[in-house]
Amino acid sequence: MKRSAILVVLLVVFGAALALLARRGGRGGSGGGADDRGSNTDADAGARSMVSGLLGGSAREKAQSKLEEGQALEQLERFDEAARAYQQAIDADTTFAAAHLRLGALRLISGQPDSARAGILRAVGLDPASADAQFHHGFLLEEDGDWDGAERAYREAVRLDTTFADAYNNLGHLLVGRGRADAAVAVLEDGRRRAPDSPFLAKNLGRAYERVGMWEKAKPLVEKSLELTAHDPLVLVDVACLRRATGHPADAARFLRQYAGLERDPAKRAAADSLFALAAPPSPPAPGRHP
Repeated sequence: MKRSAILVVLLVVFGAALALLARRGGRGGSGGGADDRGSNTDADAGARSMVSGLLGGSAREKAQSKLEEGQALEQLERFDEAARAYQQAIDADTTFAAAHLRLGALRLISGQPDSARAGILRAVGLDPASADAQFHHGFLLEEDGDWDGAERAYREAVRLDTTFADAYNNLGHLLVGRGRADAAVAVLEDGRRRAPDSPFLAKNLGRAYERVGMWEKAKPLVEKSLELTAHDPLVLVDVACLRRATGHPADAARFLRQYAGLERDPAKRAAADSLFALAAPPSPPAPGRHP
């Protein structure tokens, strides 16, 4: 009799929890910001915890399991399945910042910044001390054209994690693009000391050295970065500028033509031509004088 009574109680509690979740489940998940966390969300969390307790494992444990499943699927480039797993992690625990971030980041790198926005902002709101969340927020702001906001977010990511090579890289790249090559050199040198094996840090440091006329320092980094041409065709312009500035005009013109053949955007080609024009070789010494 005692076991039967206990079973009845468990079934009643389980049914009540499921009923509460069903009533609340119709709201969907278009992704509100951090301010959505009111009493209704607390009720949802309580119901989820009740169900999780009966089924075994906490809501966060279930969310963590789904997060790891999504990461494994993402590694296999099964992105749609990964997105579903991340959403299931969020459904299991709406306060799990890492799940919001991974779903937002996946959408961001898939070229969907608008749909990425809610998840990334939610992650930053839930865990502002996450360097990864700050980094992706910076990426999102850069996509939006908010250069000042992107710089602040990247700097915060670096402050939170001084070994974060991608954050140094993106910050340096942003500073070069904004015409602040001196500041970029300092950032990228610091990043490269901490992550000496990053080919992207090396590429952008070489680019920054070029912009400030430090051709000898730029040369080994820029030449090595030719391996990254498929990822970044602008490397060909970097090499062209280097060759022109060091007295190899024929080589320089050849690399610039290669870039023009790859780049279909007329505005970007015009910008490359302007950059190339600035990389003039030093003036020859005056007659009768020795260098």
